[in-house]
Amino acid sequence: MSLCTNDFGSNLLEISNHLRKNIATTTKIFLKTRPVVSTLKVLYHGNPLPGGAAGRGGHWTYDSINNVIVFSDIDFAVDDNDSIEVTYEEDIGIRH
Repeated sequence: MSLCTNDFGSNLLEISNHLRKNIATTTKIFLKTRPVVSTLKVLYHGNPLPGGAAGRGGHWTYDSINNVIVFSDIDFAVDDNDSIEVTYEEDIGIRH
């Protein structure tokens, strides 16, 4: 693409739109400690968000390798300053 063309702005916009659609942006919350997975709850304005795959109505999954909550989308958030709360019981392992 030449900088000297009359439609440089249009070309640049087309590239921008392509990048926005094709680059995945993932929102993650890194947990401080390992959870008991069955106790994980993700709350938005005090209401639980369903976990699981987006195709099944879920908004988040837990990545146990990286100890992180990964959001498939955050379309439920209305304001840039909204906050999400994650609660869980800490997995303290087997005690002897």
